[in-house]
Parts: sequence; C-alpha cells; structure tokens
Amino acid sequence: MKKIIFLIFTASLFSKSITIYNNNLAYISVNKEYNLSKGLQEIKFSNLPDSLIADSLFAEFNSSDANIISQSFYKNSFNFSSILKANLNKELEFFTKDKKRLSGKLISINPNIIKSSNRYYIVASNDIIFSKIPNIANSKAYIKWQVAAKKDIKSTLHIDYLINGISWKANYVIKLKKDSLILKAWADINNQSGKEFKDINCSLVAGDLKQIQKVNRLYYSRAFKKAAPLEMADIKEGIKANSLSGYYIYHIPFKISIKDKEQKEFLLINAKGVKYKKYAVANSRYFAQNGNEKLIFNRVIEFKNSKENSLAKPLPAGVVRAYTDGAYIGSSRIKNIAKNELVKLNIGRFFDIIGEKRVVKYISKPKYKNFKTSYTLKNRSLEEMTLKLKENIPKYGNKVDFNTNCSNICTYKNLNAYTREFSIKLKPNQVYTFTTEYEIYF
Repeated sequence: MKKIIFLIFTASLFSKSITIYNNNLAYISVNKEYNLSKGLQEIKFSNLPDSLIADSLFAEFNSSDANIISQSFYKNSFNFSSILKANLNKELEFFTKDKKRLSGKLISINPNIIKSSNRYYIVASNDIIFSKIPNIANSKAYIKWQVAAKKDIKSTLHIDYLINGISWKANYVIKLKKDSLILKAWADINNQSGKEFKDINCSLVAGDLKQIQKVNRLYYSRAFKKAAPLEMADIKEGIKANSLSGYYIYHIPFKISIKDKEQKEFLLINAKGVKYKKYAVANSRYFAQNGNEKLIFNRVIEFKNSKENSLAKPLPAGVVRAYTDGAYIGSSRIKNIAKNELVKLNIGRFFDIIGEKRVVKYISKPKYKNFKTSYTLKNRSLEEMTLKLKENIPKYGNKVDFNTNCSNICTYKNLNAYTREFSIKLKPNQVYTFTTEYEIYF
C-alpha cells in the first residue's frame, strides 16, 4: 500500500489578476508554485473570501506528473453560533426584556439560557454582551487539495474561481460649453467581498452577463472606506477597451490594490471638445374622439460616440450628471452604448417650453374615420430652441391618408411605421401652430 503524505505546503504566488463584472461578480485567476513530493499529499490555498463560489473553482497543474484527486472548500464559520459556543459556561452580561443590564452564566444555547442570581433568563443573541470572541474571527476561508505526484517536482498550479461581493459601475459627469462639452467617466469599484487584493492586474467588463443559477450573496457592514481618485500623474497610459465574446473589457494599465470595504475610482474616459445638440422632446398620445392634452417637453442632450468627438470607445451603462458653468442641470441613466452610436441624455423637463394639443375634428362612419389635431407650441425661454414632437400614427385601417400644414420652420419624418416626428425651431418667445389630419379607410 502506498504511503499517503499529509502535509500543508507553502507556495510562492507569482502572478494574479481579477476581472470585475458589473453584477456583483468577479473572476480571479492565480498562478502558484508548489514543491511536491512523490506520492499523495495535501496542499492548501488560503486567504480566500467566504464569498467564493465553490463550484466555480478550476485548478490544473502545468505538469502531467501532478494531478488533483480531490478538493475541499472550508469557509470561515464566524457567526452567532460560533460566538455562543465560545461563551458557553462563561460569565457575561446581558439585557433583560425591560432593558436592565445584568450578569450571569450562559448555560444553554438555542434557546440561550443565562443563570443570574439563581434565576434563569431566556435571552436573544443580540441582547448578550459577549465576553469572548473565538479565534476564528480573523480567519479566512481556504481550499485543500489532495494531490498525487509521480515524482518530486516543482509545478505551477493555475487556479480560476468566481467570487461575489465585488462590483463596478461607471459614473459620468459632463460640463456643457456653448458648442461642445467635456465628458469624464469614472470606473467605481466597490469591494465588499471580504478579501483584500494587493498589487493585482485588474480588468473591468461591461455587458449583461448571464448566470445559469442564482448565487447566494453575503451581506456585509454598510460602512466602507472610500479611496481618493488616482492622480493623472500616476497613469502612464489610458484605460483601453477590447471586445470579449460580446462584452467589452477595460484593462487598467497598472497594478492596483483594493482593500476590503473600500470603494475606489479610476478615470476611464476624459474627452474634451465633444460636439453636441440640445433640444426639447414631447410625446403626443392619440385621443380617440375629443379632449385637450398638455405636452410635456423633456430636455435632451445628444452627441455621437465617435472618434471625431474624441470618443469612439464603448460606453458602459451608468449615471450621467450634467453641469453648466455655475449650475447643475440634471442627470440621466444610459445603457451600454457601442462606439459610433448616438448618446441621448434626458436630463429633465422644461417649464418654459409649452405645448398644447387639441382634437378639432372627429368623424366616425362605417369603414371610414377622419380626425384632425391642432398643436400650439411656445418657446418662452431666452434662447432659440428646437422642439421635437413625436405623434402616434394610426395602426388600423386598410388605407391611411395623412395631411399637415407643417412647413418652413417645421419639418417631419417617420421614425418607424407607428411614429412620426415633427421638428420645429423656435426663437425666444415665438409661438407656432400646425395641424395634422388622418383619413382612415377600412
């Protein structure tokens, strides 16, 4: 019978990387060197977070002379139960139901019974002042592998695994100038995984990652430490984006350290001279027979994610906050936007752009309908403004005839088969009225 050697080997860690997703998930890749003896032995991989997803683990030696036979994952068992066990038959203090503070001996767990002055109290765990904390309070989760080696060998073990509790998001700020804007994007990493990462290569992935099964998330203290952003002098080259199987991955071009409970920001994009358009947009609902409608105009900022705009980099989903000189003017949320696509930010509502819709004619007969709508638009602001009005096109009937007196400063186009968009450029205090009419034959 072969002799089994049970040893915990120390190993040298010579490379590691983390890829952080924006849905509370991160992928860790580590290479470690182990000195193995011929035969069976145990090796240990320690200092792991409890948030590690055990069945995501992949481990493989780079030598065919070493093979993993089995693996075991041990979590840190620091919880109420372990604390209670450490204090069993110990003197401690506690609060009664009427909030009196007493002392006594914990003589039972589940239920928690404390003997004090020859009286017995059933006490909730959060009403006990513990006198002893178990040594495992500062311990970390670890993995043990049983390894078979054909000979004495030094071999590299490549380890991949997933953890919860760490995520990132993009935060944008823009500042509007007269003809262009400045856009800054920050990658905000929040580490609540229970593990500190030191001098590690880091990448960030943007995209909607599908997970086959829902994993249990661990909840930590809400308190966190927020790190100051890196100075530009610390960055030798900018963060670059590359395609990754339908997602986009952003590589931070230097090693970083992220403490547990730390929130850290890195400059992702810094674009100046971005040409933009601003306009007001309202949607018009269809009234079947009669009625008036107040039109609500939203403030929209639009620009193209293009090389000409100093961009042309995939923009991950995030919140955009907009400023002008001396004022904050609103915020918007964007989805993932590919390069060379338009970015449209709805940052608030106008109160000095006024619109009203009235149904002025409605005829309904067998196999025929006719309705006419009048729009009155007013620009009460101090600047020229383009107003865009989206009107629903009737979706029924065998034939639909359309007529409008929109002209000169008013143009229109079909956005799709069901929506027509009117565009009107109004000077300060200018008022414009136009009509639309539909004849529908069944």
